[in-house]
Amino acid sequence: MSPATWLYRYLLGLVEKGANRLPDAKASLEAAARLNPSEAPVLNALGEVVLLQGRPRGGDSRVFGGIWNRRGARIKQCHFQDAA
Repeated sequence: MSPATWLYRYLLGLVEKGANRLPDAKASLEAAARLNPSEAPVLNALGEVVLLQGRPRGGDSRVFGGIWNRRGARIKQCHFQDAA
């Protein structure tokens, strides 16, 4: 597979996500991420699919995030707890 095909895998993953075919979307987006790991929209869409599929690995219902500045330093850390 050519490295230039990451865009097609990404777009296919978005279509599959929109059609609620989450396992297929995850596979397509993982392929796109392997081909071009520096594309933030690919990683973002993959994260959304993983969250839509259920809890993160390990059964931990917390989602960790943060606010970052342009230099990559964390300004604020956020913790979100699942209501379930």
